Amino acid sequence: MGTGASSPGQVVLHYARAVDQRDWDALDGCFWPDGRVDGTRFVDATPEYLEKLKASLEPFSSTMHALHNQYVDEQDDGTARVDTYCVAYHVDRSSGGNAPTLTVGVVYHDQMRREGDEWRVARRSTEMKWAEGTFLV
Repeated sequence: MGTGASSPGQVVLHYARAVDQRDWDALDGCFWPDGRVDGTRFVDATPEYLEKLKASLEPFSSTMHALHNQYVDEQDDGTARVDTYCVAYHVDRSSGGNAPTLTVGVVYHDQMRREGDEWRVARRSTEMKWAEGTFLV
């Protein structure tokens, strides 16, 4: 099941909401299963990467992805490149939930593919700009 995103830029919005709400079905629907993700900490085929990502979020009671600048270059052949700047806040379960214990600044470099009316990420490369705090897993 996909995101229902009708534009390549919307896929990243769906991704952020899926991670923050821990909606794993929606998260899976943001990516084509034959893709690859080069993330901040893991590099793998999409299905394996997503399983590692989900496990890495377990120590956090909440996350909030604040998406900023986004640049979309949509092509006539059903592909697009989307670069999205993001600050992601992570709250450790043991912290009492009062403040983020890990904050990262990243740029998602996404190669999108449209099949029918549905856009999804075919390949993602995540560029870590900075981090404050500690990754827990």
